[in-house]
Amino acid sequence: MTIENSTFHRNSSSSGGAISISRGALTMTHLTLLANSPSYGEGAAIRQWDGSAVLRNSVVVGRGWSRLQDCYGNVDVSRGNFSQDGTCGSLTAEDPMLGEMTGAPGYFPPIEGSPLVDAADAQFCLATDQAGKPRPIGGGCDIGASEYGEASTMQLASVAASADPRTCRVTTTHVLNFRDGPAGNRIGLVPANATLTASARESGWFKVDYRGVSGWISADYVTTAGVCG
Repeated sequence: MTIENSTFHRNSSSSGGAISISRGALTMTHLTLLANSPSYGEGAAIRQWDGSAVLRNSVVVGRGWSRLQDCYGNVDVSRGNFSQDGTCGSLTAEDPMLGEMTGAPGYFPPIEGSPLVDAADAQFCLATDQAGKPRPIGGGCDIGASEYGEASTMQLASVAASADPRTCRVTTTHVLNFRDGPAGNRIGLVPANATLTASARESGWFKVDYRGVSGWISADYVTTAGVCG
């Protein structure tokens, strides 16, 4: 199972206030877990009993109960997380600086000066946030379910095109070289799990826009959706 761009707020369970993992494999990306709690067990936000659990680019803030850990068990929390009590990631601070809940379903946007802004691991940056805004806005992706700031006209057009079933969309399965032409010079890298709109295709290559730049990526390491020719 995968959970992406989701907010868990004021949930309660016997153990693992928001999420409890007892088998299988769970990957959680760009979540906001705020003020969740267990009634008597461990893990104010997440409790891992068995199976595997990976948390990345997520913000976890408990209710301030020092006797509880927000993440408990064998949860991989090594990639791009903000954790108020330090059990869910390496970036810590007293206040993540989140605004009031808005939207439906509700989410908590970061406010100006938040330590979440531009702090996510670029390798696991999703194409949009919970509200459908494009990522990244600014220098990098933000931690949590909501991206700070306003998108450019180009970014909004790209998101609209991605929602069109007639449009070719590609999702990278590996970190890929970003080239100035098919088999051309490398101009950068595109992270794994990035979903992009393809504007052209040649044998073995897709032309895509990434962070406002047009370039080419290998067709051998992507999955496709829509009409890709």
